[in-house]
Amino acid sequence: MNFAFYQLVIGIAIFISVTTFIIFIIKVLKTPYGKYEERYLENATGQLDQMFIFLPPETILYLKFIAAVFLGLSFFFLFSNIKFNIVQYTVSIGMAIFGFLLPDLILKHMQKVRIEKFDIQLVEALQALTNALKAGFSFPQALEQVVKDGKPPFSQEFALVLKENKLGISLEKALGSLTKRVDSEDLYLVVSSIVLTRELGGNLANIFERLAHTIRERMKLQGKIQALTSQGKMQGWVVGLMPLVLGLIMSVISPSMIDAFFNSIVGWILVGLMIALEITGGLVIKKIVTIDV
Repeated sequence: MNFAFYQLVIGIAIFISVTTFIIFIIKVLKTPYGKYEERYLENATGQLDQMFIFLPPETILYLKFIAAVFLGLSFFFLFSNIKFNIVQYTVSIGMAIFGFLLPDLILKHMQKVRIEKFDIQLVEALQALTNALKAGFSFPQALEQVVKDGKPPFSQEFALVLKENKLGISLEKALGSLTKRVDSEDLYLVVSSIVLTRELGGNLANIFERLAHTIRERMKLQGKIQALTSQGKMQGWVVGLMPLVLGLIMSVISPSMIDAFFNSIVGWILVGLMIALEITGGLVIKKIVTIDV
């Protein structure tokens, strides 16, 4: 009876201790997480608005946690047959961190693709603006006509410029807001030319024609550079994926050899060294083949 009573008291004490510890951790982490959530939602809102994606920013935050838990648990159970628990935990934590960052990486890739598409449409729009100005249209009228005939993302961005201008914002300020939303060197050059021409005077049609020619030649040069550096990039991918492919082949041909390799400290040291060399080599190759025009 006394022993059962002591067990009950110990159980209650453990329950109270664990509950108190959890509450303490929640209180400690509540303020930092609240600040992170507020800052992240603000940045995510800006990114989604820039891409005209009408999605609550909280959705991206939830996806970050879902991806982190999914990838972390998946690799935890995938490496459950490894004898060294530290390896299992390390890989699982690493994949959880990658899953947490994955939605942000996807958003950045979407932004990059959108800007590249915008730059291509900008050249066509400059030529259309040149023709409209030579036909006697004013710049706002020409821009409105080009937006009406254009496609996203160009039509979306400049339609917002026209809307802001109709609401009383000067065209110069509306174009300035556009350069902040779209991180494009070509757009910055075009907007600077428009502002200077409207302030100091000049033939805007001729300026657009020259800008279109300059940007088009620049894109051709970038295309040539990408073609010349594509072989180096492909070699980097081949060399980088070769250890993974060989590992998969060996796991099919001789599973016992691979099991022995991954169940030894020396084997995992070599894996870590390989990963470090892979990352270093990838960064070096990227630095070599990246050429700014």
